[in-house]
Amino acid sequence: MVNATWAHATLGVMKTYYISTNKEIAGGKPVITGTRIPAQRLQYLVEHGYTEDKIKKEFAGIPIKKIRGAVSELMGLGLEQVVKSK
Repeated sequence: MVNATWAHATLGVMKTYYISTNKEIAGGKPVITGTRIPAQRLQYLVEHGYTEDKIKKEFAGIPIKKIRGAVSELMGLGLEQVVKSK
């Protein structure tokens, strides 16, 4: 699982298809691309056993394909692309 300590991307900008960072958005913390929803929130829900239906309700208005993609990227991302915040 992805470490619960989230931080800024090493170069200030990180982008995968569903998770991205930009120092101008959410203080540079990873978010679900196209939103200001912290990826850490999605990670928390997954790690605490929320079902897909509960997550879908939590993020009403975000297509389920985007939620599934973000979860998939979170699980494969690891911390090699992010560094601990100071």
